[in-house]
Amino acid sequence: MPGTNTLQTCWDEHLLGTATGRQLSIDLAERLDAMMSIGPYRHPEGPVPIRPVLITSERGRELEEASIRLLDLVDRTCRAHASSVAELADRVGYTRPTVSLLSDNPAQNRAVLGMARPDVVISGGAPKFVECNIDSALAGPEQIALLNGFFRDTVRSTGWEWLDDKRVGVPDSLRARSQLAVDSAKARGVDRPEIRVLGWSAEGFGSERYFSDVISDLAGRGVSCEFALPGDLDFSTFLTHRGRRVDVVLRMFTTGEAAEEGLDLTPLARSTETDTALTLSPELGTLYTSKRVLAWLSESADELSSADREFVDTYLAWTRVVSDTEVTWKGDRVGLLKLLRTNRNGFLLKPFDQRGGAGCVVGRDVEESEWEDALESAVANGRYVAQEFWPPDPINVPVFHHGDGEVRSISAASVFSPIIFGRRLSGVLVRHTNVSTTSIVNGVRGGVMNTAWTVSS
Repeated sequence: MPGTNTLQTCWDEHLLGTATGRQLSIDLAERLDAMMSIGPYRHPEGPVPIRPVLITSERGRELEEASIRLLDLVDRTCRAHASSVAELADRVGYTRPTVSLLSDNPAQNRAVLGMARPDVVISGGAPKFVECNIDSALAGPEQIALLNGFFRDTVRSTGWEWLDDKRVGVPDSLRARSQLAVDSAKARGVDRPEIRVLGWSAEGFGSERYFSDVISDLAGRGVSCEFALPGDLDFSTFLTHRGRRVDVVLRMFTTGEAAEEGLDLTPLARSTETDTALTLSPELGTLYTSKRVLAWLSESADELSSADREFVDTYLAWTRVVSDTEVTWKGDRVGLLKLLRTNRNGFLLKPFDQRGGAGCVVGRDVEESEWEDALESAVANGRYVAQEFWPPDPINVPVFHHGDGEVRSISAASVFSPIIFGRRLSGVLVRHTNVSTTSIVNGVRGGVMNTAWTVSS
């Protein structure tokens, strides 16, 4: 079995090295695009990946271990900064939606770290965490499950004997999330739970069809599971759906998004208050996801144990809340605003609670005057962090371009996002672009979702 680089070269030669291979690649891309069309997985002008990204099994273990350690540090940091959920919400500046699922009930909040997706930039060969998303409403698990299945089927159907499945790792995000839901029910004394996958749309993205693989995986384990919209639920003395008591809800959206869409979360909120059904994940995860928490963790490194301090210094991008204050930067005390003005190319600004790159300003991508305006706005707003910018190392990956109908290998900027379900690596979402120098990688800015497979040496 070849190593990662050799396997990658061999795979690409089969896809791009002959006229037959290139036609196969085009056919694969068209089929993949059609299969993925129900939900957003790429920008309309973004590339279509025709194989997974390959990483070493050592890198996969590093991402898993570092992600779990980061989650534990985030949990400790939040507990150190607030004695209650309400206080934490105030400290991170969280605006509660009209109907909120926030609760101080330990039985509900115990599952807060159950589902997470940190975002990692590999820069100079070293991983740097730049965000930590903690919620069940994570982009990626459904997409990478589809991508993994498609690429596995491709390998089987083409009879590529050089690809030895025994040394290629493909984490199963559906199985891991199903196991988490079942284990969570058992921890509450329910051995045969009624589980509901809670979406937000009757058709298309967010619908029963979109989550059909999630439901099928649970059903395949003998678990009673159905799709529901929030308005389909009822509450009297406990949560019900179609006359049956519900034990666990997999909530696939944020409560803020539910409010924007006009979804009625009242039955779910009442079941949370009374602890009659478990919601995975609790809304507390939204507070843990705030970039202010990363700033707290980053700035408190000197107060941590030597091992934790080394971890933070090694893996977490330096992050501070934007304000007119002094900070420690590379051993020196300096005014934060002065630091950001004199080192514009080395930083970016992010709002506490936006997703998908919304509101981000990368110093190297804007003129000095625009950076100054962004700084003044961030100070006035009081809800921004400044984070050290780490340029992503480009990866080589073959893709199809709709613009010219060609397949080619590209050098692409990328972000790796390990999916952690139940404290286990359950997949790796990779977002990459058409170019190697993009500062922010996401679907809004021309990117595409891909999946990573691990290869043992």
